[in-house]
Amino acid sequence: MDLKEIVETKSFSEYRDEWDILNPRPEFTECECNRFIICLLHDSLGRPRYKQRCAMCYRNMGHVYKRVEALEILAGEQPFDNEECQVKRQEIYDNKYAKWRLSYDARSAKRNRLFWDYHKAYMKSMRWHLLRAKALTRDEYKCAVCQSTDTLQLHHRHYENMGCENLEDVITLCKKCHEMLHITLKVWRSENNQSRNQ
Repeated sequence: MDLKEIVETKSFSEYRDEWDILNPRPEFTECECNRFIICLLHDSLGRPRYKQRCAMCYRNMGHVYKRVEALEILAGEQPFDNEECQVKRQEIYDNKYAKWRLSYDARSAKRNRLFWDYHKAYMKSMRWHLLRAKALTRDEYKCAVCQSTDTLQLHHRHYENMGCENLEDVITLCKKCHEMLHITLKVWRSENNQSRNQ
């Protein structure tokens, strides 16, 4: 279905929800290998400890064996060095995480573009033009701030209902007041972000 048809029939939230179903967020899954190896490490007192790790990705499988149990499982084989396994584990994890992050970021970028693609098509739609006519009539074709009648535009108070707005969700402003409002909002948001980061 063409985006022009979508904006005439669906709100942005409906469109986004359908897109999310068709493009699920990539899941970061650990290795599901059931085979394990035994690794030898020493605790702070120098005593030997035998740890269970995945045979594929070397993640810690949580079980620590007593020496007798470990030697029984090893059946004469030498245990792996835990420090070497940790290094391999980190390499495998970093590579896997990097691949997952690439796919996650690519999906996020596409999802962020959804809004602006929808917004661009929506501004040309019949639904928007009807809402605009109603809002201008309600505000008597005057800017709500300076009462000017030149270059009137509609400002969204929020975008939560985009595509199915109520008249209360928009306000009539002249171009100058609209630009000043957006500059003020941008400064306010950047100040809020700075105070949160401190």
